[in-house]
Amino acid sequence: MMKKLAVVGMIMLFIWLVAKSEPAFSQNCEQAQELYSEGVALSDGTEQEANYYRQALENCPQYAEAHYRLARIYAGWGQYQDATAEFQAAIQLNPQYAEAYNGLGEVYYNQGYYDEAMTHFRQALQLRSEFLAPHLGLGKIYAQRGMFQEAIQEFLQVLDEEPEQLEANYELGNVYEKNGNLDNALKYYLIVKRLAPKRDDVSARLGTLYRKRKDYESAIREFKYALSLNAYNLGVQRELAILYYDQKHYDEAMNLLLEVLRLRATDAEALEYLGKIYFTRREYDKAIKTFREAVQYAPRNINAHYYLGFIYAGKGAYQEATQEFQEVLHLNPSHSDALFQLALIHEERKEFGKAIELCRRAMTINPALPGGHYTLGTLYVKMGTQELEKAAATPSATARIKKEIEALHELGY
Repeated sequence: MMKKLAVVGMIMLFIWLVAKSEPAFSQNCEQAQELYSEGVALSDGTEQEANYYRQALENCPQYAEAHYRLARIYAGWGQYQDATAEFQAAIQLNPQYAEAYNGLGEVYYNQGYYDEAMTHFRQALQLRSEFLAPHLGLGKIYAQRGMFQEAIQEFLQVLDEEPEQLEANYELGNVYEKNGNLDNALKYYLIVKRLAPKRDDVSARLGTLYRKRKDYESAIREFKYALSLNAYNLGVQRELAILYYDQKHYDEAMNLLLEVLRLRATDAEALEYLGKIYFTRREYDKAIKTFREAVQYAPRNINAHYYLGFIYAGKGAYQEATQEFQEVLHLNPSHSDALFQLALIHEERKEFGKAIELCRRAMTINPALPGGHYTLGTLYVKMGTQELEKAAATPSATARIKKEIEALHELGY
């Protein structure tokens, strides 16, 4: 009996303590809601906004929305570890919080953890099938992985519901550009420009597309407009320089490239095109120096390696040329021009068998290789001459062999 009375007493004491603390608990969470509202009213991603959410959580730690808003600020600042902790806290408090799953997916995506990001985007869609933001995340992952059709489908799902959604239009343009569908890329970039005319990155993409289509007038117009919005956009300056290079306006191209390199000396693509200008002007020593800088900052720059090989071969530095062409083939085994240049080096060394092998490989890849058939034919003749000369040096050599050699020599072989 006494034990029963003791248990009843403990239960009554617990109920009394809870009842006594409830007003204070309720009051704290009401204060947290006011602080949260102050933060939402700011919505500027500043330290002040973040402090409102921190204070709200000090008063009411189980406030899932405050964890979520604080996580988004941390993500915007690039503080991904803090953002992850806050998103996870929000999900722990509310396992049905689709936005928090999506936010966590974005954090993983920004760090390159695509599998984890995809898992969380899909979880967000499982919780809310009509939620559009995860489709954007999934589309960007598919695009990163070269799965262009899957990416397009994800972005189109967003545009079916919101045809003027900026990010979906931009990403769709980007995917079509990567996939080589320049017409569709242009279509979606133009939509973004109409909706957000002050975005210099969009005009930059449009300029690049017009350049690829050889619509140089439109390309120049877009690049110059982008620079009017942001004069320090070095990528646009470089792209405009490449356009001038394509038009053979080398002075204008060089001036822009030198300005880019003054501000960003490690820009490998700017160095590549500056090297090409030096090469075109036959300033080979400057070209070598510039191309070597390009491969220092971008070791996988195939064009820079190829030009280095070509210049070294022209100087008779066959060992250095061979190293550069072999590096090109390491990066791209189907580079027919590098194979052909190696064939010419072996021809100079009178290694005709190896030269023929390389020339045949080059022509298998590119049957229309300029000079390919002629070179292959002369290589066969030279190898034949070489074999005849070997035969002529033997005791059994005949007068006919010597006459054939003389005839070939008269033809220049």
